[in-house]
This record gives sequence, C-alpha cells and structure tokens, in this order.
Amino acid sequence: MSKVNRNEKGQFEKGSSGNPSGRPKGSLTKLMREFMYEIDDSGFSRMQQLCIILWDSALKGDLQAIKMIMDRVDGTPRQTIETNVREFDTIKIMEIGDEPEPGDKIIA
Repeated sequence: MSKVNRNEKGQFEKGSSGNPSGRPKGSLTKLMREFMYEIDDSGFSRMQQLCIILWDSALKGDLQAIKMIMDRVDGTPRQTIETNVREFDTIKIMEIGDEPEPGDKIIA
C-alpha cells in the first residue's frame, strides 16, 4: 500500500487522493442493475416483479408504498416556505446608556 500524504490537520494534500486506485471495475451497482433486469422463468424481470409487489401493497393501503410510487412517478414534492415579510425594519445600534428615541422598537 502506498503512503498517503496528509497535512498537519490530517487532510489529504493537494493532488493526493485517499483512493489512488479509483473505483474498482465491475462495481456492485452495475452488477445489481444487470441482475434486476434479467428475465426469469416467469417472463418478467426482477424489477417488474418488484413493481408488481409494490403496486399490490399500495392497493392494499400501504402508505409508504403509495408515497414511493408517487415520488417516482411525479417526483418528490418541493417544500417551500412562504413568508409575508415584505420589508424589514432598520436596526439601530445603540451604546449602553443611550436613550431610545420615541419611534425605536426595543428588542430585549
């Protein structure tokens, strides 16, 4: 195993990698994808069988299955936060001992 170059903080030095060989060829993801799309004796791929199982669960009222299907079909819904703040009050910096003016808002 080759020596890994790190700085005094333990970070990799510029141009030095913690994985110099890179990702191995024939990764698990690629193998799993090939396995999932193979057609078996039933005439369906494993992926199609999983979709059928998921669909049946959703029809029986499984909320997680319903959510999973909807997220895959329509995409995960975006979460937004609406505010009705249109303008901000200015902040007045005061020194200790200064007297507030009549229109000043005091936040403690």
